[in-house]
Amino acid sequence: MNRTTRRGVDQTLRGSGAELSRPRPRARRVACLAALALVQPACGSSRAEPDQKIGVIVPAASIQLGGAGFQAPHAISASPQTLVVSGAFDGSFNYAGQSLGAVGGLDGFVVAMSPAGELRFLRQVGGDGDDDIRDVQVEPSGNILVAGHVTTSAILGDAALDARSEWTALVAELSSDGSTRWALTASGAGVQDANAVAIGPDGSIYCAGDFTQTLSFGDTVLTADGRSDAYLAKFSSAGEPLWLRAIGGAGTQSVHELHVGSDGAILVSGGFQESLAVGGARGVPSPMIDQTPFVASFLDTGELAWLNSELVFINHDHAAYLASHDQHSQHVSLGRVSVSEAAAGSLRVAVAYEELSGLNGEVVAHPAVSTLSVLELATDGARLSFTTLESSESLLQLGGLSTLSDRTMLGASWTGSLDTGSPQHADGPRSLLVAGLAADGQLSVPRQFSVEGISLTATDVAAQGDTFWTTARWSDVASGDVDALVLSFQP
Repeated sequence: MNRTTRRGVDQTLRGSGAELSRPRPRARRVACLAALALVQPACGSSRAEPDQKIGVIVPAASIQLGGAGFQAPHAISASPQTLVVSGAFDGSFNYAGQSLGAVGGLDGFVVAMSPAGELRFLRQVGGDGDDDIRDVQVEPSGNILVAGHVTTSAILGDAALDARSEWTALVAELSSDGSTRWALTASGAGVQDANAVAIGPDGSIYCAGDFTQTLSFGDTVLTADGRSDAYLAKFSSAGEPLWLRAIGGAGTQSVHELHVGSDGAILVSGGFQESLAVGGARGVPSPMIDQTPFVASFLDTGELAWLNSELVFINHDHAAYLASHDQHSQHVSLGRVSVSEAAAGSLRVAVAYEELSGLNGEVVAHPAVSTLSVLELATDGARLSFTTLESSESLLQLGGLSTLSDRTMLGASWTGSLDTGSPQHADGPRSLLVAGLAADGQLSVPRQFSVEGISLTATDVAAQGDTFWTTARWSDVASGDVDALVLSFQP
Protein backbone atom coordinates (compact mmCIF):
# COMPACT_ATOMS: atom_id res chain seq x y z
CA MET A 1 0.00 0.00 0.00
CA ASN A 2 1.29 3.42 -0.93
CA ARG A 3 0.21 6.27 1.27
CA THR A 4 0.58 9.98 0.60
CA THR A 5 0.46 12.65 3.25
CA ARG A 6 0.29 16.42 3.42
CA ARG A 7 1.15 18.77 6.22
CA GLY A 8 -1.39 18.24 8.99
CA VAL A 9 -3.11 15.50 7.03
CA ASP A 10 -3.60 11.86 7.88
CA GLN A 11 -6.61 10.97 5.79
CA THR A 12 -6.60 8.40 3.01
CA LEU A 13 -9.10 8.01 0.18
CA ARG A 14 -9.69 4.70 -1.51
CA GLY A 15 -11.07 4.58 -5.02
CA SER A 16 -10.84 1.89 -7.64
CA GLY A 17 -7.87 0.39 -5.82
CA ALA A 18 -5.92 3.66 -5.58
CA GLU A 19 -5.15 5.64 -2.45
CA LEU A 20 -4.67 9.40 -2.56
CA SER A 21 -4.65 11.98 0.21
CA ARG A 22 -7.63 14.24 0.78
CA PRO A 23 -6.78 17.70 2.18
CA ARG A 24 -8.70 18.86 5.18
CA PRO A 25 -10.76 21.99 4.52
CA ARG A 26 -8.59 25.10 4.30
CA ALA A 27 -5.45 23.14 5.09
CA ARG A 28 -2.30 24.30 3.30
CA ARG A 29 -1.83 21.81 0.49
CA VAL A 30 1.59 20.49 -0.36
CA ALA A 31 2.33 18.72 -3.65
CA CYS A 32 3.01 15.04 -3.37
CA LEU A 33 4.04 12.16 -5.58
CA ALA A 34 2.60 8.71 -4.99
CA ALA A 35 3.67 5.63 -6.89
CA LEU A 36 0.61 3.45 -7.26
CA ALA A 37 0.53 -0.24 -8.13
CA LEU A 38 -1.08 -1.31 -11.37
CA VAL A 39 -4.04 -3.64 -11.29
CA GLN A 40 -4.54 -6.21 -13.99
CA PRO A 41 -7.94 -5.46 -15.55
CA ALA A 42 -9.68 -8.18 -17.45
CA CYS A 43 -8.94 -7.68 -21.11
CA GLY A 44 -10.74 -9.04 -24.14
CA SER A 45 -14.07 -7.75 -25.36
CA SER A 46 -14.54 -3.98 -25.33
CA ARG A 47 -18.19 -4.39 -24.36
CA ALA A 48 -19.37 -4.96 -20.80
CA GLU A 49 -22.30 -7.10 -19.75
CA PRO A 50 -25.58 -5.13 -19.42
CA ASP A 51 -25.68 -2.68 -16.53
CA GLN A 52 -22.11 -3.45 -15.50
CA LYS A 53 -19.48 -0.99 -14.35
CA ILE A 54 -16.51 -0.35 -16.60
CA GLY A 55 -13.43 -2.09 -15.23
CA VAL A 56 -10.99 -0.07 -13.17
CA ILE A 57 -7.45 1.03 -13.95
CA VAL A 58 -5.02 2.29 -11.33
CA PRO A 59 -2.41 4.88 -12.33
CA ALA A 60 1.21 3.81 -12.54
CA ALA A 61 1.95 7.14 -10.84
CA SER A 62 0.00 10.10 -9.47
CA ILE A 63 1.34 13.61 -8.96
CA GLN A 64 -0.65 16.20 -7.03
CA LEU A 65 0.20 19.88 -7.46
CA GLY A 66 -1.26 21.82 -4.55
CA GLY A 67 -1.12 25.01 -2.53
CA ALA A 68 -3.43 27.56 -0.96
CA GLY A 69 -6.35 28.57 -3.20
CA PHE A 70 -6.83 26.52 -6.33
CA GLN A 71 -4.56 25.05 -8.99
CA ALA A 72 -6.08 24.30 -12.41
CA PRO A 73 -4.09 22.31 -15.00
CA HIS A 74 -4.73 23.12 -18.65
CA ALA A 75 -2.14 21.24 -20.69
CA ILE A 76 0.49 18.50 -20.57
CA SER A 77 3.33 17.56 -22.93
CA ALA A 78 5.75 14.63 -22.66
CA SER A 79 9.10 13.62 -24.13
CA PRO A 80 11.36 10.70 -23.16
CA GLN A 81 13.23 12.97 -20.71
CA THR A 82 10.71 15.62 -19.69
CA LEU A 83 7.12 16.00 -18.54
CA VAL A 84 5.68 19.54 -18.53
CA VAL A 85 2.36 20.78 -17.15
CA SER A 86 0.88 24.27 -17.44
CA GLY A 87 -2.15 25.99 -16.01
CA ALA A 88 -3.29 28.72 -13.64
CA PHE A 89 -3.45 29.22 -9.88
CA ASP A 90 -4.36 31.71 -7.21
CA GLY A 91 -2.94 31.87 -3.70
CA SER A 92 0.11 29.63 -3.94
CA PHE A 93 1.48 26.73 -5.97
CA ASN A 94 3.71 24.09 -4.39
CA TYR A 95 5.67 21.15 -5.69
CA ALA A 96 8.73 19.23 -4.45
CA GLY A 97 9.60 21.78 -1.78
CA GLN A 98 9.35 24.82 -4.07
CA SER A 99 6.54 27.34 -3.93
CA LEU A 100 5.13 30.15 -6.07
CA GLY A 101 2.94 32.96 -4.78
CA ALA A 102 0.35 34.60 -7.04
CA VAL A 103 1.24 38.20 -7.82
CA GLY A 104 -2.22 39.17 -9.07
CA GLY A 105 -5.63 37.58 -8.92
CA LEU A 106 -4.62 34.67 -11.14
CA ASP A 107 -1.15 33.63 -12.35
CA GLY A 108 -0.02 31.06 -14.89
CA PHE A 109 2.39 28.24 -14.03
CA VAL A 110 4.77 25.92 -15.86
CA VAL A 111 6.24 22.94 -14.01
CA ALA A 112 8.84 20.68 -15.66
CA MET A 113 9.87 17.36 -14.20
CA SER A 114 11.29 14.00 -15.19
CA PRO A 115 8.76 11.28 -16.09
CA ALA A 116 9.42 9.92 -12.58
CA GLY A 117 8.29 13.22 -11.04
CA GLU A 118 11.69 14.74 -10.16
CA LEU A 119 11.38 18.53 -10.35
CA ARG A 120 13.36 20.29 -13.08
CA PHE A 121 11.98 23.80 -12.63
CA LEU A 122 8.90 25.77 -11.62
CA ARG A 123 8.00 29.07 -13.35
CA GLN A 124 5.11 31.48 -13.34
CA VAL A 125 3.77 34.33 -15.42
CA GLY A 126 2.29 36.98 -13.17
CA GLY A 127 1.34 40.63 -12.89
CA ASP A 128 -1.35 42.69 -11.18
CA GLY A 129 -4.15 41.17 -13.29
CA ASP A 130 -5.21 37.66 -14.30
CA ASP A 131 -2.61 35.77 -16.34
CA ASP A 132 -2.65 32.24 -17.70
CA ILE A 133 -0.61 29.59 -19.51
CA ARG A 134 -3.09 27.74 -21.74
CA ASP A 135 -0.79 25.33 -23.55
CA VAL A 136 2.71 23.88 -23.41
CA GLN A 137 4.85 21.84 -25.81
CA VAL A 138 8.18 20.07 -25.25
CA GLU A 139 10.46 20.43 -28.27
CA PRO A 140 12.87 17.71 -29.47
CA SER A 141 15.72 19.96 -28.29
CA GLY A 142 14.35 19.93 -24.73
CA ASN A 143 13.23 23.55 -24.90
CA ILE A 144 9.61 24.27 -23.98
CA LEU A 145 7.01 26.37 -25.80
CA VAL A 146 4.23 28.09 -23.86
CA ALA A 147 1.12 30.00 -24.93
CA GLY A 148 -1.40 32.02 -22.95
CA HIS A 149 -2.24 35.61 -22.08
CA VAL A 150 -1.38 38.46 -19.74
CA THR A 151 -3.69 41.29 -18.67
CA THR A 152 -1.17 43.80 -17.30
CA SER A 153 2.59 44.16 -17.39
CA ALA A 154 3.85 40.81 -16.12
CA ILE A 155 6.97 38.71 -15.62
CA LEU A 156 7.70 35.30 -17.17
CA GLY A 157 10.83 34.00 -15.48
CA ASP A 158 13.37 36.75 -16.14
CA ALA A 159 11.46 38.38 -19.04
CA ALA A 160 9.27 41.47 -18.69
CA LEU A 161 6.03 41.33 -20.70
CA ASP A 162 3.89 44.25 -21.86
CA ALA A 163 0.10 43.92 -22.05
CA ARG A 164 -1.29 46.01 -24.92
CA SER A 165 -4.98 45.10 -24.66
CA GLU A 166 -7.55 43.84 -22.14
CA TRP A 167 -6.04 40.38 -22.57
CA THR A 168 -2.80 40.16 -24.55
CA ALA A 169 -1.84 36.93 -26.32
CA LEU A 170 1.53 35.49 -25.26
CA VAL A 171 3.86 32.96 -26.91
CA ALA A 172 7.29 32.19 -25.49
CA GLU A 173 10.10 29.65 -25.42
CA LEU A 174 11.83 28.44 -22.27
CA SER A 175 15.13 26.60 -22.18
CA SER A 176 15.38 23.17 -20.55
CA ASP A 177 16.51 24.85 -17.30
CA GLY A 178 13.49 27.21 -17.28
CA SER A 179 15.20 30.42 -18.39
CA THR A 180 13.29 32.50 -20.95
CA ARG A 181 14.86 32.31 -24.41
CA TRP A 182 12.35 34.73 -25.95
CA ALA A 183 8.81 35.95 -25.32
CA LEU A 184 6.36 37.79 -27.59
CA THR A 185 3.11 39.54 -26.76
CA ALA A 186 0.67 40.51 -29.49
CA SER A 187 -0.32 44.06 -30.35
CA GLY A 188 -3.92 45.15 -30.82
CA ALA A 189 -7.09 45.95 -28.90
CA GLY A 190 -9.80 44.03 -27.08
CA VAL A 191 -9.43 40.50 -25.72
CA GLN A 192 -6.75 38.22 -27.20
CA ASP A 193 -5.70 34.74 -26.19
CA ALA A 194 -3.18 32.13 -27.32
CA ASN A 195 -4.85 28.76 -26.71
CA ALA A 196 -2.47 26.34 -28.41
CA VAL A 197 1.16 26.04 -29.49
CA ALA A 198 3.05 23.42 -31.54
CA ILE A 199 6.38 22.85 -33.28
CA GLY A 200 6.86 21.82 -36.89
CA PRO A 201 9.33 19.23 -38.23
CA ASP A 202 11.69 22.02 -39.38
CA GLY A 203 11.67 23.76 -35.98
CA SER A 204 9.10 26.39 -36.96
CA ILE A 205 6.64 27.34 -34.24
CA TYR A 206 2.87 27.68 -34.60
CA CYS A 207 0.41 29.38 -32.26
CA ALA A 208 -3.38 29.63 -32.46
CA GLY A 209 -6.00 31.46 -30.44
CA ASP A 210 -8.79 34.02 -30.70
CA PHE A 211 -9.36 37.78 -30.42
CA THR A 212 -12.29 40.21 -30.29
CA GLN A 213 -11.07 43.40 -32.02
CA THR A 214 -7.59 43.51 -33.53
CA LEU A 215 -4.46 41.38 -33.25
CA SER A 216 -0.96 41.66 -34.66
CA PHE A 217 2.24 39.65 -34.53
CA GLY A 218 4.82 41.46 -36.66
CA ASP A 219 3.56 43.63 -39.54
CA THR A 220 0.25 41.84 -40.21
CA VAL A 221 -2.84 43.23 -38.47
CA LEU A 222 -6.05 41.19 -38.26
CA THR A 223 -9.47 42.75 -37.56
CA ALA A 224 -12.29 40.59 -36.24
CA ASP A 225 -15.29 40.16 -38.57
CA GLY A 226 -17.73 39.23 -35.81
CA ARG A 227 -17.80 39.15 -32.03
CA SER A 228 -14.52 37.22 -32.03
CA ASP A 229 -12.27 35.59 -34.63
CA ALA A 230 -9.62 32.90 -34.38
CA TYR A 231 -6.10 33.06 -35.80
CA LEU A 232 -3.10 30.90 -36.71
CA ALA A 233 0.45 32.34 -36.55
CA LYS A 234 3.84 30.99 -37.60
CA PHE A 235 7.18 31.96 -36.05
CA SER A 236 10.77 31.05 -36.73
CA SER A 237 12.68 28.95 -34.21
CA ALA A 238 14.03 32.24 -32.83
CA GLY A 239 10.54 33.69 -32.34
CA GLU A 240 10.45 35.93 -35.41
CA PRO A 241 6.87 36.34 -36.77
CA LEU A 242 6.61 34.84 -40.27
CA TRP A 243 2.90 34.95 -41.13
CA LEU A 244 -0.53 35.40 -39.55
CA ARG A 245 -3.84 34.01 -40.85
CA ALA A 246 -7.44 34.74 -39.82
CA ILE A 247 -10.07 32.10 -39.09
CA GLY A 248 -13.06 34.43 -39.21
CA GLY A 249 -16.68 35.03 -40.07
CA ALA A 250 -19.78 36.47 -38.43
CA GLY A 251 -20.48 35.47 -34.84
CA THR A 252 -17.65 33.76 -32.97
CA GLN A 253 -14.79 31.43 -33.86
CA SER A 254 -12.54 29.72 -31.33
CA VAL A 255 -9.57 27.32 -31.41
CA HIS A 256 -9.38 24.29 -29.10
CA GLU A 257 -6.23 22.50 -30.28
CA LEU A 258 -3.29 22.79 -32.66
CA HIS A 259 -1.45 19.75 -34.01
CA VAL A 260 1.39 19.46 -36.54
CA GLY A 261 1.28 16.13 -38.33
CA SER A 262 4.22 13.95 -39.27
CA ASP A 263 3.77 15.19 -42.85
CA GLY A 264 4.03 18.82 -41.72
CA ALA A 265 0.30 19.56 -42.04
CA ILE A 266 -0.89 22.13 -39.49
CA LEU A 267 -4.23 20.98 -38.04
CA VAL A 268 -6.46 23.41 -36.17
CA SER A 269 -9.62 22.27 -34.38
CA GLY A 270 -12.29 24.37 -32.71
CA GLY A 271 -15.84 25.70 -33.01
CA PHE A 272 -17.80 28.54 -34.58
CA GLN A 273 -21.17 30.28 -34.44
CA GLU A 274 -23.11 31.66 -37.41
CA SER A 275 -20.40 31.38 -40.07
CA LEU A 276 -16.80 30.38 -40.75
CA ALA A 277 -14.49 31.78 -43.42
CA VAL A 278 -10.97 30.40 -43.87
CA GLY A 279 -8.85 31.18 -46.91
CA GLY A 280 -11.87 31.45 -49.22
CA ALA A 281 -13.55 28.31 -47.83
CA ARG A 282 -16.82 28.46 -45.90
CA GLY A 283 -17.93 26.35 -42.96
CA VAL A 284 -21.37 24.73 -42.73
CA PRO A 285 -23.10 25.73 -39.48
CA SER A 286 -25.35 23.27 -37.69
CA PRO A 287 -28.78 24.64 -36.66
CA MET A 288 -28.79 22.54 -33.49
CA ILE A 289 -25.55 23.40 -31.73
CA ASP A 290 -24.23 26.54 -30.05
CA GLN A 291 -20.84 26.14 -31.74
CA THR A 292 -20.30 23.98 -34.81
CA PRO A 293 -17.05 22.01 -34.56
CA PHE A 294 -14.47 22.17 -37.34
CA VAL A 295 -11.03 20.90 -38.32
CA ALA A 296 -8.87 22.85 -40.78
CA SER A 297 -5.55 21.85 -42.32
CA PHE A 298 -2.98 24.43 -43.41
CA LEU A 299 0.22 24.20 -45.41
CA ASP A 300 3.42 25.53 -43.85
CA THR A 301 3.05 28.55 -46.17
CA GLY A 302 -0.20 29.50 -44.43
CA GLU A 303 -2.47 28.44 -47.28
CA LEU A 304 -5.59 26.43 -46.43
CA ALA A 305 -5.39 22.78 -47.55
CA TRP A 306 -8.90 21.73 -46.50
CA LEU A 307 -11.74 22.52 -44.10
CA ASN A 308 -14.28 20.10 -42.61
CA SER A 309 -17.14 21.50 -40.52
CA GLU A 310 -19.51 18.52 -40.89
CA LEU A 311 -18.32 16.61 -37.85
CA VAL A 312 -21.54 16.17 -35.84
CA PHE A 313 -25.11 15.23 -36.71
CA ILE A 314 -23.84 14.25 -40.13
CA ASN A 315 -25.76 10.98 -40.08
CA HIS A 316 -28.99 12.70 -38.94
CA ASP A 317 -31.60 14.37 -41.09
CA HIS A 318 -31.85 17.83 -39.51
CA ALA A 319 -35.53 18.36 -40.34
CA ALA A 320 -36.54 14.93 -39.04
CA TYR A 321 -34.46 15.41 -35.89
CA LEU A 322 -36.04 18.78 -35.13
CA ALA A 323 -39.55 17.46 -35.87
CA SER A 324 -39.06 14.58 -33.44
CA HIS A 325 -38.20 17.05 -30.69
CA ASP A 326 -41.01 19.57 -31.31
CA GLN A 327 -42.35 19.29 -27.75
CA HIS A 328 -39.11 20.42 -26.19
CA SER A 329 -36.63 23.16 -26.82
CA GLN A 330 -33.22 21.74 -27.57
CA HIS A 331 -29.85 23.34 -26.89
CA VAL A 332 -26.69 21.50 -27.81
CA SER A 333 -23.43 22.79 -26.35
CA LEU A 334 -20.07 21.98 -27.90
CA GLY A 335 -17.35 20.77 -25.55
CA ARG A 336 -13.94 20.01 -27.04
CA VAL A 337 -12.67 19.01 -30.47
CA SER A 338 -9.48 16.92 -30.36
CA VAL A 339 -7.36 15.57 -33.24
CA SER A 340 -4.70 12.86 -33.34
CA GLU A 341 -2.94 10.93 -36.08
CA ALA A 342 -3.95 7.28 -36.47
CA ALA A 343 -1.39 4.60 -37.12
CA ALA A 344 -2.42 4.21 -40.77
CA GLY A 345 -1.79 7.89 -41.51
CA SER A 346 -5.43 8.95 -41.26
CA LEU A 347 -6.74 11.32 -38.59
CA ARG A 348 -8.88 10.57 -35.56
CA VAL A 349 -11.21 13.34 -34.40
CA ALA A 350 -13.20 13.29 -31.16
CA VAL A 351 -16.01 15.79 -30.60
CA ALA A 352 -17.75 16.08 -27.23
CA TYR A 353 -21.07 17.88 -26.92
CA GLU A 354 -24.09 17.81 -24.64
CA GLU A 355 -27.78 18.23 -25.28
CA LEU A 356 -29.80 20.31 -22.80
CA SER A 357 -33.58 20.15 -23.00
CA GLY A 358 -36.45 21.90 -21.31
CA LEU A 359 -40.08 22.94 -21.82
CA ASN A 360 -41.21 26.36 -23.04
CA GLY A 361 -37.75 27.48 -24.00
CA GLU A 362 -36.30 27.09 -20.51
CA VAL A 363 -33.12 25.05 -20.55
CA VAL A 364 -32.74 22.64 -17.64
CA ALA A 365 -29.71 22.81 -15.39
CA HIS A 366 -28.38 19.32 -16.14
CA PRO A 367 -27.65 17.74 -19.50
CA ALA A 368 -30.05 15.09 -20.73
CA VAL A 369 -27.52 13.45 -23.04
CA SER A 370 -23.77 13.87 -23.45
CA THR A 371 -22.39 12.60 -26.72
CA LEU A 372 -18.93 11.73 -27.93
CA SER A 373 -18.56 11.52 -31.70
CA VAL A 374 -15.45 9.74 -32.98
CA LEU A 375 -14.54 10.23 -36.64
CA GLU A 376 -11.79 9.03 -38.90
CA LEU A 377 -10.72 11.49 -41.59
CA ALA A 378 -8.46 10.95 -44.56
CA THR A 379 -5.43 13.19 -44.90
CA ASP A 380 -7.48 15.34 -47.32
CA GLY A 381 -10.21 15.84 -44.69
CA ALA A 382 -12.75 13.43 -46.19
CA ARG A 383 -14.77 11.44 -43.64
CA LEU A 384 -14.00 7.74 -43.56
CA SER A 385 -16.06 6.62 -40.54
CA PHE A 386 -18.33 8.01 -37.84
CA THR A 387 -19.33 6.61 -34.44
CA THR A 388 -21.43 8.16 -31.67
CA LEU A 389 -21.31 7.19 -27.98
CA GLU A 390 -23.98 8.54 -25.65
CA SER A 391 -23.79 9.14 -21.91
CA SER A 392 -27.36 9.25 -20.59
CA GLU A 393 -28.56 11.58 -17.82
CA SER A 394 -24.98 12.56 -17.17
CA LEU A 395 -22.06 14.70 -18.24
CA LEU A 396 -19.15 13.61 -20.43
CA GLN A 397 -16.14 15.89 -20.88
CA LEU A 398 -13.31 15.19 -23.32
CA GLY A 399 -9.72 15.58 -22.15
CA GLY A 400 -8.24 14.78 -25.55
CA LEU A 401 -6.74 12.22 -27.92
CA SER A 402 -3.14 11.08 -28.27
CA THR A 403 -1.32 8.32 -30.15
CA LEU A 404 0.30 5.68 -27.95
CA SER A 405 2.52 3.35 -29.98
CA ASP A 406 0.11 2.17 -32.69
CA ARG A 407 -3.08 3.00 -30.79
CA THR A 408 -5.17 6.15 -30.51
CA MET A 409 -5.94 6.73 -26.83
CA LEU A 410 -8.78 8.81 -25.40
CA GLY A 411 -8.96 10.51 -22.02
CA ALA A 412 -12.21 11.92 -20.65
CA SER A 413 -14.30 12.32 -17.51
CA TRP A 414 -17.92 11.45 -17.01
CA THR A 415 -20.75 10.82 -14.58
CA GLY A 416 -23.74 8.53 -14.92
CA SER A 417 -23.78 5.83 -17.60
CA LEU A 418 -22.00 5.43 -20.92
CA ASP A 419 -23.43 3.29 -23.72
CA THR A 420 -20.60 1.43 -25.46
CA GLY A 421 -22.89 -1.30 -26.70
CA SER A 422 -24.47 -1.80 -23.26
CA PRO A 423 -24.92 0.57 -20.30
CA GLN A 424 -21.82 1.00 -18.18
CA HIS A 425 -21.71 3.13 -15.06
CA ALA A 426 -19.23 5.54 -13.52
CA ASP A 427 -18.05 5.41 -9.92
CA GLY A 428 -17.62 8.53 -7.82
CA PRO A 429 -18.92 12.09 -8.35
CA ARG A 430 -16.94 12.25 -11.62
CA SER A 431 -14.62 9.55 -12.92
CA LEU A 432 -11.76 9.52 -15.39
CA LEU A 433 -12.16 7.37 -18.47
CA VAL A 434 -9.16 5.89 -20.31
CA ALA A 435 -9.71 3.88 -23.49
CA GLY A 436 -8.25 3.01 -26.85
CA LEU A 437 -10.19 3.61 -30.03
CA ALA A 438 -10.94 0.51 -32.07
CA ALA A 439 -10.93 0.55 -35.87
CA ASP A 440 -14.72 1.11 -35.90
CA GLY A 441 -14.45 4.09 -33.53
CA GLN A 442 -15.80 2.22 -30.52
CA LEU A 443 -14.00 2.39 -27.20
CA SER A 444 -11.55 -0.51 -26.84
CA VAL A 445 -11.19 -1.93 -23.30
CA PRO A 446 -12.50 1.20 -21.53
CA ARG A 447 -11.27 1.57 -17.95
CA GLN A 448 -12.16 4.08 -15.24
CA PHE A 449 -10.34 5.64 -12.33
CA SER A 450 -12.27 7.23 -9.47
CA VAL A 451 -11.73 8.40 -5.91
CA GLU A 452 -14.49 8.48 -3.30
CA GLY A 453 -15.68 12.02 -2.62
CA ILE A 454 -13.51 13.51 -5.38
CA SER A 455 -14.63 14.96 -8.71
CA LEU A 456 -11.99 14.34 -11.40
CA THR A 457 -12.21 16.44 -14.57
CA ALA A 458 -9.84 15.53 -17.42
CA THR A 459 -8.22 18.58 -19.04
CA ASP A 460 -5.52 17.25 -21.42
CA VAL A 461 -3.64 14.11 -22.47
CA ALA A 462 -0.20 13.15 -23.78
CA ALA A 463 1.52 9.91 -24.76
CA GLN A 464 5.16 8.89 -24.69
CA GLY A 465 6.56 5.40 -25.19
CA ASP A 466 4.18 2.98 -23.48
CA THR A 467 2.79 5.61 -21.06
CA PHE A 468 -0.42 7.60 -21.42
CA TRP A 469 -0.62 10.80 -19.34
CA THR A 470 -3.63 12.87 -18.40
CA THR A 471 -4.09 16.03 -16.35
CA ALA A 472 -7.20 16.55 -14.27
CA ARG A 473 -8.75 18.97 -11.81
CA TRP A 474 -9.02 17.23 -8.42
CA SER A 475 -12.05 18.77 -6.65
CA ASP A 476 -12.91 17.74 -3.11
CA VAL A 477 -16.71 17.68 -3.00
CA ALA A 478 -16.87 18.25 0.76
CA SER A 479 -14.31 21.04 1.17
CA GLY A 480 -14.36 22.64 -2.29
CA ASP A 481 -10.54 22.41 -2.53
CA VAL A 482 -9.16 22.18 -6.08
CA ASP A 483 -5.72 20.78 -6.98
CA ALA A 484 -3.97 19.89 -10.21
CA LEU A 485 -3.50 16.17 -10.71
CA VAL A 486 -1.20 14.36 -13.15
CA LEU A 487 -1.79 10.66 -13.76
CA SER A 488 0.16 8.15 -15.82
CA PHE A 489 -1.31 4.92 -17.17
CA GLN A 490 0.21 1.98 -18.98
CA PRO A 491 -2.88 0.50 -20.65
